[in-house]
Amino acid sequence: MAYTSIYDKILRNPYKITWLDMFSDSLKKHSRQDMEYAMIAGTSMDSATESNMLQKWRKPWLFRAILIGGIAISFIIFAIVYACIQLFEISHIAALNLLFVIVPPIVVPFALMVFFWELNVPRNISIYQLLGYFMVGGMLSILATLIVDIVAPQGAASLAPFSEEPGKLIVAVLLIKMFGSGKNRKVYGITGLVIGAAVGAGFGGFESAQYAYNMVDWVQVGGFYIWEEAFEAIVMNEALRGAFAVCGHTLFCAPYAAAVALHMNGNRITKRCFQNRDFYLTFAASFIAHFIWNTRTESYNAFFVMKLALTIAILWFSARYVLRKCFAQLAAAAASNPRDNLLPNMKVAGISGTFANRAFGIKNTQVFFGTDSGCNLCYPMGTAGINEKHCEILVQNGHMYLADLGSTYGTYLNGVQLPPKKGYLLKTGDVFYLGSKGESFRIEGN
Repeated sequence: MAYTSIYDKILRNPYKITWLDMFSDSLKKHSRQDMEYAMIAGTSMDSATESNMLQKWRKPWLFRAILIGGIAISFIIFAIVYACIQLFEISHIAALNLLFVIVPPIVVPFALMVFFWELNVPRNISIYQLLGYFMVGGMLSILATLIVDIVAPQGAASLAPFSEEPGKLIVAVLLIKMFGSGKNRKVYGITGLVIGAAVGAGFGGFESAQYAYNMVDWVQVGGFYIWEEAFEAIVMNEALRGAFAVCGHTLFCAPYAAAVALHMNGNRITKRCFQNRDFYLTFAASFIAHFIWNTRTESYNAFFVMKLALTIAILWFSARYVLRKCFAQLAAAAASNPRDNLLPNMKVAGISGTFANRAFGIKNTQVFFGTDSGCNLCYPMGTAGINEKHCEILVQNGHMYLADLGSTYGTYLNGVQLPPKKGYLLKTGDVFYLGSKGESFRIEGN
């Protein structure tokens, strides 16, 4: 039987995970309940453990909503500022100008940070912790960069990696160490990925806001008419820096922070964290990509496009490389803590039809549904839409899979018809039905 879910793919071959796997849920419609479930990650209300974290995890989607909302808010801010200039000849509204220089530059880095947070399979970092890492990590990394800059090579913008990458690394390692010092906290490689993304997003967002502030400050000194003329340039600068954040500091910092966390020894930072191939490769990739990106080219010519494409390719390949390593670590952890001892807590609860309002514990490695007398959940002979052996739930390696057995009217999981003879991992809250919604079940328990 072939297993095709992303969860099983992580368990069986995490080194074949692709970005398409990670982005595939982002365009799907999600409910308010999905939003609430995402927001309880890392809180006392979240029941994810090392043994069930793969089943509790959901693929990223929230980042897209944040990105769209942030862009919409930025457009509203631009429109209000433009209206104040054109209609009322007002340019010195402190609160509005503050929003103008802070909000638009952080939208894309913030959304990217949330994307990496949603990749956090252990669900052990809360949204408020993430915001703290973004704010504190961003400010501290800028300060650390200024300190390192004292001894770093000076001159061209292409030399910025000599101070900025070590500065972000120092702060990311500090925050990872602080996270690992918490009671009952385990540091995984993906923990470093999330914290590194937060530090990089904070650094990039605040840096872009600084550039915008410098432009606004200069324009206001020059007077109203210069401000009016420069409005378009300021908006263009913010928009471009936001767009180019897809190859910016979030992607610079996240991979090598993950590499450090991957090689921690019992939550302890040792030399081994920095003396391994994963760290060498990811830090070198970020350093080289940063150097290439900062190399001066004529604006938006063929060389600029090549530079942009090369930087994006290096950073996203580096992130995928370390993400696969992180998933392999998580798969090993899940395998060492099988869910078999938890399966008695898993139940198949009837929603409608023959077994409505009844719940059944999972006590066998195979649970058959159908009209055949040998089925575990046996329907009356002649039940409409139900075959003799319609479908099965199979328990393997502490996980449950649902498979259609070639039924006439099909088996549906969360509204999608399953191809026959292929197993799909079941998670708490999943709903499946046989033939029609008149015979439906929900997965309940841990």
